[in-house]
Amino acid sequence: MPTSRNTAATASADTDALVRLGRTYGRRAVAPGEREARIRDVFQGIAPGYDVANDLMSFGLHRRWKARLAAAVATDGVVLDLAGGTGDVAARLRRRGLDVVNGDPSTAMLAVDRRRHGNQPAVALAAEALPFRDRSLGAVTLAFGLRNFTRPEAGLAEVHRVLRPGGRLHLLEFSTPDRWLRGLYRGASAWLLPLLGGVVTGRPGAYRYLAQSIQAFPDEAAVTAALRRAGFVVEHQQRLAFGIAVVHTALRPADSC
Repeated sequence: MPTSRNTAATASADTDALVRLGRTYGRRAVAPGEREARIRDVFQGIAPGYDVANDLMSFGLHRRWKARLAAAVATDGVVLDLAGGTGDVAARLRRRGLDVVNGDPSTAMLAVDRRRHGNQPAVALAAEALPFRDRSLGAVTLAFGLRNFTRPEAGLAEVHRVLRPGGRLHLLEFSTPDRWLRGLYRGASAWLLPLLGGVVTGRPGAYRYLAQSIQAFPDEAAVTAALRRAGFVVEHQQRLAFGIAVVHTALRPADSC
């Protein structure tokens, strides 16, 4: 059994991992404002070829993972697809008859969404300052966006604020693969993502950052700890592809303030 000292040390390490994430761009330490500007430039530049690049780099798995995420959402309220990008998760949710808003800081990504899916609700916003009333949303989905937040814990706190009691955050994010796969996966992604992403979008540097952000992102234990600190009850976690990605289901309790 872990001692209380070990448990406290683990929680502190989890916190530090997410704080450090917001102070880096790839492997470089940067100020928060510079990080935000650089990441915004990344997604503005790769938006037209983003989904094709994702198909190539994940061998189509990202679509299956997002379909699983969308299938788990159950609410009669409005759903915010946070960091929804080109709107692929939002489109899946709408096909199920749900009322969905795609929210993303990249206007170029939202423009792709509008071209593909028509004049559906799509809003440019920052995760750390959501333009929704307290307790106003039925659910939030967040697919592969948390690691691009400059202040991840502030973003999770905002999600908690805007969810109504009993609402859920459905979070899909990369994680740490099983040990036998870890070295191969990290080595391959370090060169494969910039290569394929660069061919499709002409921006290999953007995919170099994305590969480094995946490798720097902490495992599901750190995400669980952050969700709990934000006030959520973590109901379920599902590891995908030997832990390359994880779906987290987190509830805003009915008695939370």
